[in-house]
Amino acid sequence: GRFDDAVRRGRQAMDILRSTGDLPDLGFLLLTLARIALERGNLQDATGLLTETLQIAQALQHSMLEASVINEFGRTHLVAGELARAAATFDRALAKCRDSGASGMEPSILISVGTAKIRLAEFDQARGALQHALERAITLGQRLNEAKALHALSELALASGDPEQAAALAEQAACACRELGALPDEARALALLGHVHTALGDNAAANTASAQAAALRASLTSGAPAHDGD
Repeated sequence: GRFDDAVRRGRQAMDILRSTGDLPDLGFLLLTLARIALERGNLQDATGLLTETLQIAQALQHSMLEASVINEFGRTHLVAGELARAAATFDRALAKCRDSGASGMEPSILISVGTAKIRLAEFDQARGALQHALERAITLGQRLNEAKALHALSELALASGDPEQAAALAEQAACACRELGALPDEARALALLGHVHTALGDNAAANTASAQAAALRASLTSGAPAHDGD
């Protein structure tokens, strides 16, 4: 599948970069591989890759890379269910981002903060972080982060008891991701939409959204084209 090929090529490039001592490119490549490992639920590999990346970032005094790594460590804690630790780590990443003047990273880290706050049922704090993330993403022209903020706001609406608003936001997120060709994010938004329709008692719409999400994920695994007939 596509991801297996990407990982294989990434590991080959990693060996070359290690041999040439190209630390900046190696750091960003390791970060990408860590994100893939995390998406696959492989926390051990993700943590090992992130640890090596953090050492490189600190050796280079590369604040933006360091903030990115801290943010990904927060995501590993979130996946592991360590919610308070995740929230504290995201706060560290946000502080690092702001201290270093890396304003372009702020939307993605604010989305992480908001996601952790949703899981902790701290809905007001989540709303503040996610609304700020959405505004910053729009200001900076970061369309994918705009879609991700809409997705997280949909999760917040569902968790806080407003499934109608959650449905509207999830639809917006899915449409935005499709326009951008961001298929993994579109699949996540469609899966969320399925959960929202289930909460609304609309089983037919839930089944449709869930089937669309499953088809997209299958296309990503197999390498087959998505959205046939578009």
